[in-house]
Amino acid sequence: MTPGEHANPAAAAAEARVTGPGTALLITGVLGCLMAVVTMLNALFGFADGIGAAWTPAEENAVAADTTLLAFMGAMNFVFSGVVAAAGWKMRHLESHTLALVGAVLAALPCLSGCGCFLVSVPVGIWCLTVLRDDKVKAAFH
Repeated sequence: MTPGEHANPAAAAAEARVTGPGTALLITGVLGCLMAVVTMLNALFGFADGIGAAWTPAEENAVAADTTLLAFMGAMNFVFSGVVAAAGWKMRHLESHTLALVGAVLAALPCLSGCGCFLVSVPVGIWCLTVLRDDKVKAAFH
């Protein structure tokens, strides 16, 4: 049998049901990772642009703290978005229901994802959670 073919019609129906939300979750995670990289580069090069400026020591400390916080937020966002992307991949292949749930919850949490807060990740996360709660879909995971 080729990928996507199932001897069990219920498994084929479940796979058809998770393909759309799983793909959306994967794309959301990848976009979040890209946004996290942009955030970390902004932290690095935004601070570097100001080197040599006429800053007082207090201003330098404030900028260094802001840069560190921005870089940390970007790194955490990269990790969370990576989990969301992996969850989308696993969901599409009906491989790990638990990881798919974790990724959907992370995507549904507002402002945790770097992919547009409410605009993209929250609706995708809710869509995935709705599909993942279906008993027929749960039974198809292995």
